[in-house]
Amino acid sequence: MFSEFICVEKDGLYFAVYADHDPDNQKYIKLCTKDGKKFVSHKNEEFVNFLISDLKRLGFPDVDNNGIIDEENIPFSAYYIFNNQSIIKRETILMELLPTAILNDRILIQTFNGPPLEMHQLDRIMPIRNAVEKVFGKEVFQNITDYAWGTYYKNMISSDERGSSEEVYFDYKAGKEISSKEDFVQENWEGPGKEIRTEDFINSSEFNKIYKEFDLLNDDQLAVIFSLFFWNEKLSILNAYLLISGTINKSIYIEGMLGINHEVLDGLFLLSEKKDINRHLSQAYSLYNDDASISIEYVEKISEISDLEYERFIKKLIANHENKTTELKTSFFRCQRTNNKDIEVMHEAVKAIAGLQNASGGHLLIGVDDSGATLGIQSVDEFKNKDIYSQRVEEHIGKCLGQSSLSKINIRFAEVNKKIICHIEVKSAAKTYCCDRPYNKKTQKPDDHSIFYLRQNNMTVTLNVEQAFKYIEGINN
Repeated sequence: MFSEFICVEKDGLYFAVYADHDPDNQKYIKLCTKDGKKFVSHKNEEFVNFLISDLKRLGFPDVDNNGIIDEENIPFSAYYIFNNQSIIKRETILMELLPTAILNDRILIQTFNGPPLEMHQLDRIMPIRNAVEKVFGKEVFQNITDYAWGTYYKNMISSDERGSSEEVYFDYKAGKEISSKEDFVQENWEGPGKEIRTEDFINSSEFNKIYKEFDLLNDDQLAVIFSLFFWNEKLSILNAYLLISGTINKSIYIEGMLGINHEVLDGLFLLSEKKDINRHLSQAYSLYNDDASISIEYVEKISEISDLEYERFIKKLIANHENKTTELKTSFFRCQRTNNKDIEVMHEAVKAIAGLQNASGGHLLIGVDDSGATLGIQSVDEFKNKDIYSQRVEEHIGKCLGQSSLSKINIRFAEVNKKIICHIEVKSAAKTYCCDRPYNKKTQKPDDHSIFYLRQNNMTVTLNVEQAFKYIEGINN
């Protein structure tokens, strides 16, 4: 009898294998995706072992002779995500699934009216709404909220009158449904929010902004996001995106799911005893916590991406130019005009990192000018090898931002157009102050003068003491 999942290496790949340890009749079955077209394998041994460990957590689910697990009988898992990743194409996700998901996202609306459930719902979803507004901008957030309200009521009318969620348009002034694109008149919409066709939304500036942010994610991240989305009854793609992109933490994500799940909130209404309410919330919280934990670990374990994928990611960052999460610098150390080591140039680099850390994180690319032209660090900086360069960069960051800040950055190198680009990935770490002593001396400031920088839109701004205090207090709250 087959009894255990193990990891087996062959030709540089690691396979998840279902094995029988009977020494007289040893058998192996390579684990496959649900469609039977792909083995569960990866070049990263740690990832495969993680997937196996997760299967063991589920109690050794049965595997058929083709190496397929009936995933419908097991909860959310790494195997479920891997299946989705093997089946769903990147462009299908971005261009076919994403528009509809945004228009129907329950984070953007509240579906309960009046106390107490409306307040329970709003308390849980407002932090996510605020995060959406910060990432995509106030105007985009307001417009997609209007579209979500319009879509919600359109679908509600459609469901009531047709007994399904078939897409129709309703002319309120004429008092009838409109199924023909030619007959639909936008100005006749009188319901809450704004009515918009999916095809029109795809061509809108709002979707273009959202698409660009999603497109910065790698294939692994997209697979995890849409797995969470599908598993949770397609309630919110935005909440899953914020979690996997690192914009919000796991607790905020869970609260958001509790806020849009009607079964959870209806349960609160039906229960009267505090102990029963606490048990109800605890059970729901635990389920969402497990799903979020598996998703985060999946991305972390599979994060080893190919050079080609990484180059594509860096090119996309450059193509999008400087924005709220991306800063471009020709050099970390030297003035391009004089080719001399320059204190101000070095300060501008650590300033950008501090600003990103105090915001939602992001990317600093060294060796790229403001126009997006790739110069390469070897042409503008004193560059001997990657290790020495990384060490010098880390030393300066540590001196200016503190040694603890180094745990929130990751330095990598990519080759773009045959030029070496230094990529400094910056994680959010609010309360980062910059004390650049050489720069203080040059600008005639006290030696221990500290500055609080913050990334806003495509700029890094300076906050005074009062502004910094209020900002940090807001984050803590």
